[in-house]
Amino acid sequence: MWEMMNQLDVSLLAYLTSLLASNETFPHVERTHRKKTVLRENGHLKNMLTIIDQLENIFRRQRVVDCVEYCLTAKDLLSKPFVDLPGMSSSLTTLKTSILRSLQKKQFLQVGQDGFEFVEEDALLGYEVKTRFPAAARDVKAAADCFAAECFTAAVFHLLRAAEVGLRSLARDRRITLADKQSGEKDWTQILKKLEIVVFDLRVAPASKWGGAEDIKELQVAFYGELVQVLRSFDDAWKTHVSHGGSAVFYNRDQAAHILKHVRVLMQKLAARISETSVTEEFWNK
Repeated sequence: MWEMMNQLDVSLLAYLTSLLASNETFPHVERTHRKKTVLRENGHLKNMLTIIDQLENIFRRQRVVDCVEYCLTAKDLLSKPFVDLPGMSSSLTTLKTSILRSLQKKQFLQVGQDGFEFVEEDALLGYEVKTRFPAAARDVKAAADCFAAECFTAAVFHLLRAAEVGLRSLARDRRITLADKQSGEKDWTQILKKLEIVVFDLRVAPASKWGGAEDIKELQVAFYGELVQVLRSFDDAWKTHVSHGGSAVFYNRDQAAHILKHVRVLMQKLAARISETSVTEEFWNK
């Protein structure tokens, strides 16, 4: 999506194309006995080949495959020991026309300066989150792309889907079984109610469950209690509007950035203890 020409390549492309147009005719030629023509000034030919080489390099960098083929065809003709002059001139004209026609069919998205940090960013929520929650990777990457493209409502949608991966990992960590219907409807409210019960049970459990270590009990209760509070704010403020059909809510840059901040905090906190494939002890021992 983001393999686009930068300003330097665009300027260079315009310059080289103008050079190509100015060299479509060859005034210095000599005719051979085979009724073929060859350039008298080899420097002129080398100059044309250099221009086409530079054009080819630009198109290879930007993966414009058809224009690469046009350059290779022209180079093949110019590299022959004897060339037909009208054919050569026609080939260069065709090369220029083909390049311009091809580029006219392509559209490029300009990314503003404040969106450049999001381009191709696959660790938007942090590298530990990327490692421990790979199921969220596509949504995290899509959210970054949406920020770069200034599609902020879509960015929020993908951020919340990534957060949902964390929520389900948290539910699994606390041994909460989700019904198929719940799973299909992604009912955050019902999941949160069960998590709140788990946190309450941790609070009232005797310290003996932790081997008498009150500090570890307090640490565990605080960890899950804070996560539930963060997730509740997702359910109340964002999830209903973005993910459910019929919503007319849109988000601007600042609102989306605010949600990004909270999703990042949530997922990084989860990643400190939980992952998609691992769970902690029912009662922590450290």
